[in-house]
Amino acid sequence: MASDSARGTIDNLLVEAWKLYGEGKLREAAEALERGNRESPGDIEVLYALGLSLKKSEQAESAVRAFRQVVELAAQRPSQVRTLMVRRLAQGHINMLERGSWDLEAETWHRE
Repeated sequence: MASDSARGTIDNLLVEAWKLYGEGKLREAAEALERGNRESPGDIEVLYALGLSLKKSEQAESAVRAFRQVVELAAQRPSQVRTLMVRRLAQGHINMLERGSWDLEAETWHRE
């Protein structure tokens, strides 16, 4: 578990990375997120944001790798709503990149 200080550092990095992402500075955003992943390996939010930055940069294979890590890590954690949501989003991006469709029917509950 990350200390409060380390969590604050990662949270600040995420804010900066999302700012860069929003400004279209995708390479810089990805670099910040890769640094965050080195500093806090296995942080689902960092990996998810990295996946999005790579996807938008048209680096599909790298994006899928980041999203797969999110899915794998989320499966190892207690069922928290936030974790489940991020896992589903990551799986949707993987599906979109590999199959051209979000195809999350198996991931979501639906009435027959």
